[in-house]
Amino acid sequence: MAMVFAGADGRTRQEMDAALHLGGDAIHPALKTLSAEFAQQLPKGAELRTANRLFPDDSCKLLPGFMETITQNHGAAVEPLAFSAPDKAAAHINSWVADQTVQKIKDLIPPGALNDQTCLVLTNAVYFNVPWQVRFTKELTKEQPFGVSAGMQKPVPLMFKQTKMRYAKRDGFQMAALPYSGEGLQFTIIVPDKGDGLAAVEKALSPALLAECTTMPKAEVRLTIPRFRMEPPAAELQSQLADLGMKSAFSMDAADFTRMSREPLYISKVFHKTFIDVNEDGTEAAAATAAVMRPVNGHPHEIPHKVVRADRPFLFAIQHIASGACLFLGRLIDPDPAKPAAKGVAPKAAAK
Repeated sequence: MAMVFAGADGRTRQEMDAALHLGGDAIHPALKTLSAEFAQQLPKGAELRTANRLFPDDSCKLLPGFMETITQNHGAAVEPLAFSAPDKAAAHINSWVADQTVQKIKDLIPPGALNDQTCLVLTNAVYFNVPWQVRFTKELTKEQPFGVSAGMQKPVPLMFKQTKMRYAKRDGFQMAALPYSGEGLQFTIIVPDKGDGLAAVEKALSPALLAECTTMPKAEVRLTIPRFRMEPPAAELQSQLADLGMKSAFSMDAADFTRMSREPLYISKVFHKTFIDVNEDGTEAAAATAAVMRPVNGHPHEIPHKVVRADRPFLFAIQHIASGACLFLGRLIDPDPAKPAAKGVAPKAAAK
């Protein structure tokens, strides 16, 4: 979306800046610097890759100033495609995304999403595979109850370890951050005290709170967390972005992308798909986003410790510690959707 923002102007630019908290043109060199820091801080055996690419139709003429911003700051290559054969073009873009994410993100653009009116697709892909600083002992992973909703629970594999990590207790929830190898990145979890407390925690979520997670003091923590894998289908984000205030970008009448092209353009679709696998060894995660543009005119031992049991719905984030930036931010409601839930005693409130 930062690449799309580089081509926006007027009201569309103002709405995108406010909705996505971009900070104007400073976002472009900032993302370039952040990418360089990620690359420098990766430990041996870890992998973090980001890739950006523009797929314009042969008839799409992108302005030199826009292209300079994109290539210098986002490292985006340009690969012309013929959208007169939209299914073939979609298959090509999906293949590129799959290659960049080690086949973890497939079919980002669903069938029928592109047509001969598509003039440009801006695509970003991220792949992350980093081990924990100290791995979980697999023998300590046990099936235990996880409260998926009020009065409903199911047995899932819960991993356990006791070690020093960043920790803080707040009114209604606990925060803990488990370091990855190299200590430049961390896996942050925010666990409500009550089994039905996730909505209140999400309401309290803010940039300041997430930034605080990277500076919390360290404490001895007994951490219990589910081993989980999430691979939801591709989501369309037009309505969510419009609800945030980014309305004109999707309007044929009001969109202003005159920094991108002399031909009037608007965003027709935004697709996002993600994958994450958290297990005893570490975390593998991937995500991809595509913005589809169209022309307006139709073209353990006993020492003092804290206890954190993520045996209820919780929030998680993969954070860059130096900046506090979140590579991934999500919620876990059900570690194993295929397994039926049964009535049971709700998980006890977390220790205060």
